[in-house]
Amino acid sequence: MTNWGASPNDVWIGSAGGFDKLWYYDGANWAPYPYREGPSGFSGDFYSIFGFAKDDVWMGGGDGEIFHYNGERWELFYRFEKQGYNITLVSDIWGTATSDIYAVGNAIENETSSYKGFLLHYDGEKWEELLVTDFGAQFQRVRKGKEGLIIRGSHRADGEPSTLSFFKYSDHQFKTLLSETAGEVETLWMNNVGEDIYYIVGNELKQRRNRAFKTFLSTTENSTPIGINGRHEKDLFIVTENGVTHYNGQDYYTLVNLENEVSYVFRELVFERDIFFLVNDYGAGTNLIYHGTLTEEEQGE
Repeated sequence: MTNWGASPNDVWIGSAGGFDKLWYYDGANWAPYPYREGPSGFSGDFYSIFGFAKDDVWMGGGDGEIFHYNGERWELFYRFEKQGYNITLVSDIWGTATSDIYAVGNAIENETSSYKGFLLHYDGEKWEELLVTDFGAQFQRVRKGKEGLIIRGSHRADGEPSTLSFFKYSDHQFKTLLSETAGEVETLWMNNVGEDIYYIVGNELKQRRNRAFKTFLSTTENSTPIGINGRHEKDLFIVTENGVTHYNGQDYYTLVNLENEVSYVFRELVFERDIFFLVNDYGAGTNLIYHGTLTEEEQGE
């Protein structure tokens, strides 16, 4: 699932599989967004949402489709198609400005039946291809930092364990920053907080300093981090297998503890005073939404 919101009263949640794959929250109620058939229809699987305002929201889906919401309706804006490839999906969309938006995803090469990762860019007028890998890879996330674009990807060669990687794309050059096998680390993830990118490598939270990864927090083994978000470096929300923790620059403590062993938090959305957590209870086959609000006492700390 994926989520994004312009405000706590304007939140979108998208998903793949099942029914009612897109939901909207207006500050009072959650409701499914209706599908629409036809050439400019609105249906399918939705893997990524990102926007800049309530009338400027982007969403990536299956079949290489990218949709745009103008405040009144969703429209199919672009479809990534490449000769010799099929079954493309847009796994993440993110940008720094309305004229600097990036999308990553995966496409299957017909000749080899292997996944290749792709990178797209929107300049305010049109989407264009920047990169398709010449090796088997799947791209799951893209962010931009001081060194350039950072892409989180994965790869598995025949007979080899899965490899998780951070790649960098800058000045038309593509290189690997870090690669770990799935057996070496359980999690490899990243997210922007402010102007910096925060990385999760196993049980460690890292930043890039002098073109190297530097650890600033190590978590306990029974609370492996799987996601990170926040307002600034002293206000980080860290999603773990067991719930949600908070790091204020000194202390690391639990905010939400999931007592159900078959539940996990898989997405978070942070505003100035509000935060949303999406929780999947795969034992019951349901999705839950937690909503928290910063108190006056907490705001003054």
